[in-house]
Amino acid sequence: MIGRWNAQGEAGIRDHCHEIDVSRPLLSPELQQELTATLQAPPADVGQWSGPKVAQWMQQRLGRPVAPQRGREYLRRLGHSNRVPRPQHAKADEASQQEFKKKLPEQVALVQHQHSQASVQLWAMDEHRIGLKPILRRVWAPKGATVHVPVAQRYEWIYVFAFVHPQSG
Repeated sequence: MIGRWNAQGEAGIRDHCHEIDVSRPLLSPELQQELTATLQAPPADVGQWSGPKVAQWMQQRLGRPVAPQRGREYLRRLGHSNRVPRPQHAKADEASQQEFKKKLPEQVALVQHQHSQASVQLWAMDEHRIGLKPILRRVWAPKGATVHVPVAQRYEWIYVFAFVHPQSG
């Protein structure tokens, strides 16, 4: 501040905030369109888009520093929201899961037909795990889109089987 006083006098230490044109957006319409197209693909580090990453992209295009909150502002402006993703195993196969769901009622009916004298019931179980299950807490995504994030599972499964039928003992 003293250097500015010595170099420019009173004009060097004045508050210049009122001279900034805040009505003009930081990114031109062309750059906003480019950012919209860029957000369709994963970022260079193959993670998820975040406010600081968008601000870094803006810095490269504008050639000047951009605060991380400006990245968050532009994500909101372009129709994104900060949401909690649904974790999905990296090796999960959606097609085989859907096929299993379709065939399950047929398989239960087949078992009932093969053992017509018995009462056939479908039971479900909950799995327990030992170790960490990494989950990404919040990501930016277009509003209305379901967000699935592949996670690298770092735990081992343990299956404990127990069958209880309270009515029959």
